[in-house]
Order: sequence, then C-alpha cells, then structure tokens
Amino acid sequence: MDPAVDERLSRILERRRQEKAAVGPPQDHPDYERRLARNRVIAELPRLAAKISDAAAELNEIISEEDLWIKIEIEDRTPSAEAYYNIGVIGRDEDGPTLSLIIDYQGNIRSMLRSRDNRSLLGTSSIFSIERPELMAQLVSLLEVQYQSP
Repeated sequence: MDPAVDERLSRILERRRQEKAAVGPPQDHPDYERRLARNRVIAELPRLAAKISDAAAELNEIISEEDLWIKIEIEDRTPSAEAYYNIGVIGRDEDGPTLSLIIDYQGNIRSMLRSRDNRSLLGTSSIFSIERPELMAQLVSLLEVQYQSP
C-alpha cells in the first residue's frame, strides 16, 4: 500500500479505537451479536461477488460458442436479504428460469431455481465456505433446467 494511504488509514483506525473506548463495551448493546454477524457477511460480499463472476466468466467462455451467456443481476431486497443475485441465461427468445442466490444476515446462502410455473431449492451453503466448483455446478443446473423445458 502507498505509504501516504497507509498513514491515513492508520489515523482512521486510531480514531475508531478511541471512539470505541469512549462508548464502552459493545456487548452491552441489545443487538450486538446480530450486528456483528451482519457486518461479517457484509465484509464477505465482495469475495462472493468475485467468485460468482469468475464462475460465470468461465462458463461463458464455453457456452458463448452457442450464443448463450450467463447474466448476473443484483437486486436490493433489504431488509429481507443482505444480498440477492439473480442469474439467468441470455440467448433464448423466451423467458427462461433463473437461479437466485439469497444471502441472509448470518451468511447463509439459499440457491433457488425459479421458472414461470415453480421454484425449487437447489441447495444451501455459507458465504464463508462456498467455492467456485459449487457455484459452477449451480450454473450448470440452471442451464439444464433451461434446456429441459420445451
């Protein structure tokens, strides 16, 4: 890191330490554990977004030869979810199914396959442990559902 940026960051962190010391122990606040869990999830969301993007990019390299692409949209569904990703397939005229990844304040991920007529839970995992192979398998499941329909 640039030394000037490092120095600025050090000053910010020192002011934060002083602020926390003046307020007292945060454990005394009523929703402390919930806020702490939520903050951990919020801090992890950029890594999850990168994993989703990497898996989609890898799959797009393969399926683009058939004029298909994976598209990722982020929705704002607060306060019901900390993050909500809708993933679909581009390249087909009709509305196809979508894969929704719903992340709650504890970091639990629910993967839902949705179509016009139904929805089903594809799986559950954690924002702290999900890896690229699991995401890739979910994206391929989306493609399978897309091409099982008439």
